[in-house]
This record gives sequence, structure tokens and C-alpha cells, in this order.
Amino acid sequence: MWSSKPAVRSAGEWQYVRATVRRPDPVRNGPGELKEGRYCVEGDTIWVEDKQGRRCGTERVQPGDDFDAAARKILCETHDRHGSFYDPISYRRVF
Repeated sequence: MWSSKPAVRSAGEWQYVRATVRRPDPVRNGPGELKEGRYCVEGDTIWVEDKQGRRCGTERVQPGDDFDAAARKILCETHDRHGSFYDPISYRRVF
């Protein structure tokens, strides 16, 4: 599934991860956006949290999978979900 590089880590060890959720846009002078978080692999499950400690999701993984890529995927999938009242809202520009 995520087999581009094997990662050997001890069970329960949290790892930092960041994902590009919006690429820079030079035409509109947009700087882009990163989402930071952390993940932990226990058994065959990866747990992902954002940098505030809110759970973003889980996914099944196998030994030899690229855990960083799996965590980035979960962070990207949860990007526009508003889990907190004070999270910024992305409005689509209408011309």
C-alpha cells in the first residue's frame, strides 16, 4: 500500500509529520499552506493527530509501508474539515 520506503521504529513512538495541503500560487500571490501533526504506529494501525492534539484519523498499515506517506495522506484528507469553532474558514473566490 505505502511501500516506497520501509521504516523501522519502536511501537508507540510519536513522529512529527507535515503535509502540503495547498501549493503556492504565484499568480494570486498565495503562499501555500502546510499542516503539521504527528503519528504513532501500534501494531497494524497508524494514529494521526494535528499539532493541537486533535485526532485526524487512523488507517491500517503493514510492515514495510511508508508511514510518513500514510500520515500525510490522512492530514491532507482532514484539511478542510472544521473540527474546532475557531479554525479558519476557506472561502472560494467568486468573480
